[in-house]
This record gives sequence, structure tokens and C-alpha cells, in this order.
Amino acid sequence: ATSGVVMQRLTTLSKDSNSFETRVQQIIAAPKADSFDVIPLVDGRVFERYSTPQMLDGRPIGRVWSFRDVTDRTRAEEALLASERRYRLLFERNLAGVYRNSLDGRILDCNDACARIFGYESREEFLDLGASDVYFDNAERDGLMQRLMNEGSITNMEIRLRRRDGSPVWVLENMVLLQDEKGRPAFLEGTIIDITDRKAA
Repeated sequence: ATSGVVMQRLTTLSKDSNSFETRVQQIIAAPKADSFDVIPLVDGRVFERYSTPQMLDGRPIGRVWSFRDVTDRTRAEEALLASERRYRLLFERNLAGVYRNSLDGRILDCNDACARIFGYESREEFLDLGASDVYFDNAERDGLMQRLMNEGSITNMEIRLRRRDGSPVWVLENMVLLQDEKGRPAFLEGTIIDITDRKAA
């Protein structure tokens, strides 16, 4: 009886009551099937509905319905997605080169501006390259990584790196060490600006 009252109430409050009722009929028509639905309501709340068959001697004799208000969780997920979209937009449209590297030097992600600084047409060409592809001296990178491990971040560092064709490019670089959920160093993120013309001048 309780589930019936909840069902009637949700039908009234559902954003699309016709679809709601149609779905209920589909569930009833498949008495041995489990079901799961997300139900947006007209007042902005969101409910989850679970339904499992109740069996006796291998035959369905009814259904167990459960309902859960997941409004707060849904809003938190939507806010997180919006934040990720804003970050991605900023990442991709940044005029500076923006990158994310593994600790061993592999390029995990970058924007097109970063790839172009190193002479690549697009980020796809640049991904998964290693430190040896952009540093003239791997020992120099090893020293930077040791400093980054000790300090956590490096700002406004001028460094000479290598373009795709082997020519030097001077960049102004900022980098920060990021940790995983257990507080262990996981990867690094950074930005670079091409200052080759300024250095030449």
C-alpha cells in the first residue's frame, strides 16, 4: 500500500507523467525483470526507483518497489560536471601551453598551444611523448623533478627545451606537483610561454 501511495504521488509530481505511467506498465508487463529508473520531478527534485520481482517457487507473485530521493547527489554530480567543462574550456582555449605529465615524463594531456610551441600541429601528435623528446639533457629534467619533489611547485623558470625539428625553444614555465588521494606524488601540471624571441633580443 505504501509503494502504491508513493507511486501515485510521483505520477502527479513527475515532469512527464505520461512517460512515468508508460514505464510502470512496462515494468508490470515483465514480471520477472528487475528495473531501475531515474525520475525528475516538476519541483526540481530527483528520485530513483528500484523494482525487483517477488518470487515463490520460481513464479512471480508480486513486486518490491523502493524509492530514494537523490536530489542532493544529482546536483553535486551536475555541479562537478559543470566545473569539469569549465576547466576543460579554460584548458583548451588558454593561449599559454598547458600540460599534464606523468612523473616519468610522459605527456598525458595538453592543449594545442602547448603542442604548437614544440612544433607539433595538434595535441594528438604530442601526447605520449617522453621527456627525452623535449629536453636536450635528461639530467636537467631529473634535477627539476628533484626540486619539484622537494618544493611542490616551481614558478617563472626560464628553460631551454627542444622543438620537434631539434631546434631550441626558450620557455617561461610554471609547474606544480599533484598528489593522489593518499597524498603520494601522482603527476605534475604546468604552463609554458614561448619566450624565444625575447631571449634572442
